Amino acid sequence: MTLRLTSIASAILFVILFSCCRSQPARGPHIEDGDDWLSWTPARRESFVKDFLTGYLYGVLDTCSRATTLFRGRTEPIPSTEKFDPIEVGTRCETQRDGFSKFRTSPDKPTDVSPYTDPITAFYKNHPSKRYLHIDLQLLGLRDSTYNESVRIYEQVGDAGSK
Repeated sequence: MTLRLTSIASAILFVILFSCCRSQPARGPHIEDGDDWLSWTPARRESFVKDFLTGYLYGVLDTCSRATTLFRGRTEPIPSTEKFDPIEVGTRCETQRDGFSKFRTSPDKPTDVSPYTDPITAFYKNHPSKRYLHIDLQLLGLRDSTYNESVRIYEQVGDAGSK
């Protein structure tokens, strides 16, 4: 559980650092929100999502690799396990991560990330009062374990806020 939280925290930190440290327009540094998202072309939205997913994956893999290195040479078992294998730490870390498997790839077509871009675009278009919500947090809500629930919430949140 701790390794999973560490993986998620590392991915979030990477996204935040990446967002803050690259060159920004004249209005100053900020984390992209719904107004930014809607001002972008569909190609720019796809690029953002692909870059986010790449960063998330590398963050998880790096964290799991570091966990393997950290536990190498450890001789006592991890609580709740009867045996200890440092390689198993990294493997368990990678299998515990919450991923993004809704995108589609094909050898003759570009990667389709519409399962992520479409709900976010619809959310920001349908709920203008929620455009302050950062894009990276929207994407984290669309991880495999919470995807269906997030899409359902995206469809309902504006209705609840307007009553």
